[in-house]
Amino acid sequence: MIKPSDDHCSIQVSGRLELNQKEFADITDCLSRPKTAEMEYYYDDLLLSGHEDNELSLLGLMIDDAEVEYQDGILSICVMRTF
Repeated sequence: MIKPSDDHCSIQVSGRLELNQKEFADITDCLSRPKTAEMEYYYDDLLLSGHEDNELSLLGLMIDDAEVEYQDGILSICVMRTF
C-alpha cells in the first residue's frame, strides 16, 4: 500500500515468510540506519550497479523511518520518506 501526502510518502508491504530471530534483527537493523544526504545523489547508481551490498541497507539509508513487525509468520514493513 502506498500512502502519499503533502509532506511524506509511506509504503507498506507484508507477506507470509519464515524468519528466525537473527534474520528479523538483520532486516530491522538494515532499515533503521540513519538517512544520509549522500544517498540522495547516488542511490540509483548503487541499486543498479550489481554491487553485492544488501539492498535493504541502501533503502535504510534513503528513508526517514521504518516499522518492521513479524508475528504469526507474517512480516510487515512500513517505510516513510519525508519531502
